[in-house]
Amino acid sequence: MTLVKGVEKVVGAEGFDFSLLKEVVKKLNEAGILAKAIKVVAVGKEKLVDDFIKGIEGIPEGGEEEKKIPVEVIKFYNDYVDILGDKKMSLEGGASAGGAVEKKGVGEKSKTKEPVVKKHKKNRAEIFVEIMKAGGGTKEKIISLMQEQYGGSEKEAEFQTLSFLRLLKAFEFVSANDAGIFTLSQG
Repeated sequence: MTLVKGVEKVVGAEGFDFSLLKEVVKKLNEAGILAKAIKVVAVGKEKLVDDFIKGIEGIPEGGEEEKKIPVEVIKFYNDYVDILGDKKMSLEGGASAGGAVEKKGVGEKSKTKEPVVKKHKKNRAEIFVEIMKAGGGTKEKIISLMQEQYGGSEKEAEFQTLSFLRLLKAFEFVSANDAGIFTLSQG
């Protein structure tokens, strides 16, 4: 089984806390929205990060299940995606969105962290839709706008854009004129 590309970056990130990840995965499992619960016992760090990312990405966007994802799970996932996209972000306090999180160390009293409110970050699909609604453009222009608005590498933006265009063109939701300018199909 192949791991999500970049899992090692997440595990090696400053502030990565395996026990906190286990707690977040347990909350996701308890939400009852996954087809199959993610195993948290006797699992390595890389495997748990991989299963967590794949579990979240397997939840249909815009559905009832997505609305049931606990806030701290969303925060953790967003932190991981930022790290996978080469953004310099620490995982410290990873699950602190949506409520105070207690973290105990050996021989220490528990510390309560204040909740952090994080604005919803648009995903690549949402940004792509906005670009297309604004008139689209050539492949190169769309790739450039995707990278500019979402971040990450040019290769990631190119891969994502070409995947969206290929899929949407197959379903005739997107069309290209003779000049190579992609726009949303009228219909």
